[in-house]
Formats: sequence, structure tokens, C-alpha cells
Amino acid sequence: MTEKPYSTIWIRRGTWAIADQGLFALANVLFNVLLARWLAPAEYGAFAVAYSAFLFIGAFHAALLIEPMLVFGPGRYASRLARYLSVLIRGNYVLMIPGSLLLIATGIGAWFFGSPPLACALFGLAAASPFTLFMWFTKRASYIRQQTHFAAAQSAIYLFLVLPGLFALKVFHVVSVFSAILVMGLAGAVAGQWLVRRLRTATADSEEVLAQHDVLIAHWKYGRWALVTGLLTWVPFNLYFVVLSTWANFEASATLKATTNLVLPLLQANAASSALLLPLLVTRAVNRTEFRRLVGRALAVFVAVGMLYALTIGLFGRPLIHLLYGGKYRATAAMIWLLALIPIIDGLAVVFASTLRSLEQPKQVFRAQLFAAVCVLALGVAATGAWGVTGAMGAIVLAGSLAATLLAVSVSKQLAEPAQLIEPKAKAMISNDERQNYCDLCAEEGALYGNKKGYDLLSCRRCGLFWTDPLQYHQPQTTVEETYPSETIYLSNSLPQKKRFRGQLKTFLRASGFEDVKSLRVLEVGSGLGFFLDACEEMGIAAEGCDIVERAVQYANRERTRVRLGTLDDYYGDESFDAIFAFNLIEHLPHPKAFLTEARRILKPGGSLVLETPIQESLFHWLARAGHTLSQGRLNFFGMKPGGHIYKFSKKTFRKENGFTNVYQRNIESPFGEIWGNSSTLSVNHKFLYRVSLPIAWAVARITKQENRLFLLLRKLVEPQTVVSSEIASGVTRGLLTQCQ
Repeated sequence: MTEKPYSTIWIRRGTWAIADQGLFALANVLFNVLLARWLAPAEYGAFAVAYSAFLFIGAFHAALLIEPMLVFGPGRYASRLARYLSVLIRGNYVLMIPGSLLLIATGIGAWFFGSPPLACALFGLAAASPFTLFMWFTKRASYIRQQTHFAAAQSAIYLFLVLPGLFALKVFHVVSVFSAILVMGLAGAVAGQWLVRRLRTATADSEEVLAQHDVLIAHWKYGRWALVTGLLTWVPFNLYFVVLSTWANFEASATLKATTNLVLPLLQANAASSALLLPLLVTRAVNRTEFRRLVGRALAVFVAVGMLYALTIGLFGRPLIHLLYGGKYRATAAMIWLLALIPIIDGLAVVFASTLRSLEQPKQVFRAQLFAAVCVLALGVAATGAWGVTGAMGAIVLAGSLAATLLAVSVSKQLAEPAQLIEPKAKAMISNDERQNYCDLCAEEGALYGNKKGYDLLSCRRCGLFWTDPLQYHQPQTTVEETYPSETIYLSNSLPQKKRFRGQLKTFLRASGFEDVKSLRVLEVGSGLGFFLDACEEMGIAAEGCDIVERAVQYANRERTRVRLGTLDDYYGDESFDAIFAFNLIEHLPHPKAFLTEARRILKPGGSLVLETPIQESLFHWLARAGHTLSQGRLNFFGMKPGGHIYKFSKKTFRKENGFTNVYQRNIESPFGEIWGNSSTLSVNHKFLYRVSLPIAWAVARITKQENRLFLLLRKLVEPQTVVSSEIASGVTRGLLTQCQ
């Protein structure tokens, strides 16, 4: 069967989507216009503030439920879609309860602080929000099934329930913020229930049973980024209603709400179109050429529509405001032309964000929104205080412009051609420096990432490894290191480190399946001051260590001998340990593959190698990449240099070809005291800027589960492997074994 072209798909489904959002936007616009005409400005301003609080709750609902559904529905759960939607319907009911309770609590606070109109609006939204959110969910679920005609019918039902309900309130002289919101909630309940019955009619009992726990985990892993992104997106467009009501009055919030109502129809149409575009992008992502073409066409459509809408707003906005609100609200020319930019900016942002989400890159959307929010928030609040509604409008436009620009940069990187490879060199050793232009783990030629710091940064396309070239500068090697770097820092953080090591040992025991800890024999390579060995002894595990730093060995052996001065070499017999631990070590070694090979020799069959190392899939690494990119390679925030942190690993780096299989991995954070202390010794530019931003970055990394280190458990494969000689392994492991625990 010949595949239908994009134009046919868009005409058939897009027409219903446009009708859906046209009817839904019309209902919302008329609802707002009638309230603005019938209510006093102060009361309508209270509604604007309360509705922004409701949208804050809606950001949680959209991020954890709707947005993952739009990605996973046509993707990984396409063959079990009916079961999947049933799980989400139950999840929708669960998410309704805390949102309503939060609105009630906020309303009580508003009442006691002397704002009854705001309290009434919040109480009304607490009652109506579960049904409104349920209607939003069912509408997007129909887009997953490509049944946009059901969504259009739902919007028609909603429209023809809301309008008569409002006019009934007017006739009986009971129009208020509270009663109007209840009408909105009732209409949403009826419309949502109508559509969910249609969706359930289309279910298939023959589908394979779907575990709710798996769906929950998948939605959380995706939605945690979308959640923070949604909250950041909420800030530029909704925060200023609160700011205006605080610094000015509710009348100023009402003016901003009445003015932005003009762009509400197109913003909602863009949101609906993105719900249609996103599943289509997901299905086309496997063919990069077709994917790029679809993104280009979507950009052309969204921008063209946005420009036409912007021109209409710019030319007719002021008389339209006068007509709609009966002269109650007025807007300046500056406000109108700033408002006219929003449809264009929103169209660009919607396409770019949908593109990244279809590639399962919500982190990129989050990062763009975070940067835009941080840059604009302080300026926006100050501008609102100085210029009122006009300043708030300018802040909204600036935030949207920054976000769209950063999203465009991320999309261009995702769609870019592979990086140009470096020409292979005949030898890895050039002049007196140890140079290596291929990946040490899989021998893939390195792709150049940057070369403006006196050395190259290379990356491996196959396993994601990131390293410096040269690996280290040639210098005479001593037998042992006489001093221990950052000794004071580690000693001052001994208790947090021991606590962290105990937790890692418990994780290791669970993941590896060892039950009798007293039968274990454990080796720590790069044991430092012996804190990990202390934790092992507390848990009854027989452990010993080795380190090349004499001072560290002396400290670790202050009470008894348990650490050997040396490295991983033929001192240790074949298959002599159940587990080998190496914390923050492997990134310092010039040849990590030799270390892995030697570790495999020493481990018993089925033994475990446990590593902790800085990781690329972390907020810190992304910030480093951003600094590198924005400065065109002039600034180094990676903390890498030849002879120091030589490597930065990725979660996909460790493969079976290296003699191990990946059993367990997760991101973990460094103790803040340790990372703060070591920040003064890192090889980065602008250390003051780095240290000032460090507490915020560390906290955000913990919240988003994108901490800076990887805790990794590898199990020795039983297949025969080629093992390098212990003499070679000893030489290359000795390299810069100095660690930063």
C-alpha cells in the first residue's frame, strides 16, 4: 500500500484539529470576554491571578500525564494503546486530588490576608479544576488515536454548555467569579465524560496486559524534565499577573489578562497542533531525511500563520479591545505591537520543542526554558515594577525569544551531520607527549570537539567516550607520589563520605546478589585515606586496598596494615577477589582498557567491578558544554586536562567487548562539601563564576536526578578474553592514579 503523503495527513486530521481548537479557543475567549465585561476590573483581576495558579497546577498534570502520553502513546506503547490509556485515566484521577487541595489551601490564605475575591476564585477553581483537567486529558488522548473529530465534537459540547450557563447566571443576577468557574467545571465534566466513553468504546481486550508500575516509571523519567520545563514555561506568561496584583492592584492584572486574551486563540491552536505534530514526528524520527523535511514544513506553516495573526493584532488590536470590553480596558500602541510578536515566537517554540520531545530529549527543552527564565526573571520583575503592564508584556516577549533561540540551537545540533573525523595518525605517541586520536575502549577514531585550549577534546561516536589529546604531557615518573592532593578537604568530609560508601555497599550487595558478606573478599584500587575500607569493616566485609600515594597509604594504615603501596599489578593473583571497587579513579588513567583487563584477570568468575566516575549525562556536564559552545571553545568548564581528568565517560561507554556486562548504574551526587572544596583546584576558566553557580547547579542536579557522577556495577563475563600482560597493565595504570574522591 502506498503511504499517504504528509499533506493528506495534515488536511484530514489537521482540519479537525483546527476545528477542535477553534471551538475550544472560542469558548475560552468568550468566557473571558464576558467575565471582563460583567465583572468589576478588580474581580476580573482576581480571576486572572487565580487562573494563573490553576495553570501552575496544570503544568504538573501536563508534564507527568499528557506530554509523556503524546510521546509514548504512538511510540513504545502503540501496540497496547488501549491498556495504556486505561492506566492513564486512573492516574488522572489520582493527580486531581492534591491539586485541588493546594488551591483550597491557597484560597484560605488569601481569605485571611484580606482578599475575598481572590479566595472565591481559588475555591471555585479547586472545585472545577479536576473536571477541567480531565477534559484536557481526554482531548489529548483522542489525538493519540488520531481521532481528532472526537476532540472537535468535545469542544463543541463544551462551548454550547459554557455559554448558556454564563447567560443563565446573568439572567438570574448571580454572576460572580465563583459561579462562573463552577459553570466552566461542570461543562468540562460533561464534555470529558462524553469523550472518554468514545475512547473506551475503541479499546481492544485482546491487547497484552500492561504493568502500571512500568508506565509510572516511564512517565516519571520523561516527565521530571517536562515538569520543570512546564513550571519554567509558566513563569514568563503567568508570574506577572501575581506581580502586578502585588505591586499595583488587581485592575492592572485585569488589563494584562484582557489584552493577552487576543492571542489566546492562536496559542491554544498552536498547543493543539503540537499535540497532532508530536506523534507524527515520533513516527518519522527513524528516517532523518523525512524527519527534517517534516520539521521544515511545520516551521513554515506555524510561522506563516503567526505572522498573519501578528499583523492582524498590530493593525486592529486597539479597536478590538475597545469593542470587546465596552471601553473598560485600554492598551497602548507599544503593548499591542509587543503582543503581536507573541504568536510568531510561540509558533517557533512549539515546533522546536515538539522536535526535541519527539527525539525523547525533554532535557533540552528544560535547559532552554531554564536559561530563558533565569535571564528574564529579574529583568522582567524590575520592568513590571517600572513600566507596569507594558513592562510585563516586554518581559513575556523577551523570555519567549530567548527560549525559542535556544531551542533552535538544540534542534540544529540534533539534526546536524556527524562531526568531521580527525585524520588518523600513524602513531599514538607524537613528540614527547602521549597522544592518542582513537578511543581507548573501542578503537574508534576520535571526532574533534574542541581544540582552543592547547590540547584537543575528542569524542567517540560509538561508545560516547570523551577524552583529551594528548592524554598526558611527558614528564619523568616517580615511583610514588609523596603528597596527597586535597587531603584537608577529604578529612573534613569523612563522615559524609563514609555514609555514602555504606549506601553504595548496600546497593552493591542488592544488585550483585551476594548474601553472605563475611565470605566476600574485596579490593579497592586507589583507596586514598581508607574511608571505604572503614565502611567495609563496619559491615563485616573483608577488604584491602592499594594506592600510589605514600602519604595516603600511611594514613589508611595508621591503626593496622590494610593498604598496599602500589597499583593493580601481578602482586594480585588470578581470580582472587569477589569484587573490585575504584572510586573516581578510571577518569585519571591514560589507558582505562588496560585497567579493565587487569581487573578482569583478578576477579573471580562472575565477580563485580564497581566504578564511580564523572558522567556526561549530568547537569554539570551540560553546563560545561553550554559554556564551551557559547564561548566558541574559548572557555573550559569541563575540568579536564591532559594528565588530570583525562576522560569523561557516558552511560553507553561500557560494553561487553571490554569483558564485562553492565548490571546496574545510576547517577549520584558528590557530597557538597567535597565538590565545593575541590572546585578551587579544578582546571576551569572563571573559577569565581563556577563557584558562585555551584550551589544552585548542585541543588538542581539533585532535584532532576542528573547528578555529576555515575555509580556503575559491572559483572565479569565468563567468555574467554584476551588479557594484556600484567606488566603492561601495571605501567599504564600507574600513570596519574591520583584521585579526587
